[in-house]
Amino acid sequence: MGIFATGGIEQAGYVLTGALSSAVAGAQAPLLGDFNIAVWGTFVGTLTLENSYDAGTTWIPVINKHTGNNITWTTPGALQEDEVEAGVYYRLRMTAFTSGTANWRISQGMNTGDHRRLT
Repeated sequence: MGIFATGGIEQAGYVLTGALSSAVAGAQAPLLGDFNIAVWGTFVGTLTLENSYDAGTTWIPVINKHTGNNITWTTPGALQEDEVEAGVYYRLRMTAFTSGTANWRISQGMNTGDHRRLT
C-alpha cells in the first residue's frame, strides 16, 4: 500500500496517522486482517504497540509472535501485523519520551475481503 509517487493517490483502504512528541498515546482504531505500522522521525523515546479487547478501556502491549517481546520502536521502522478477531483496537503509545517527534502511520489494504473488513 502507500503512495506510488509524490502527490499520488493513497493506495491503502484505511490510514490513520499522527505524531507523538510527549509520553501520550495516539489515536486508536479497530483493525481486522493484515495491517501495517510505520514509525519515522527524529526522536529519543520508545513507542509501544498496544491493543484493547474492551473498546479502549484496558490497553495491553502487543507481543511479537516471533520473539516473545513487546513490539516497540526506539528508531524508525515498519512492521506488518495481523488480527484475526473482530473488535480489537490498536494504538501506538509513547511509553518513554526524551525529545523530538515520532511520526506514525497505521494502514490497511483495500483488498482485505468482506470477512476482514474494518469494523
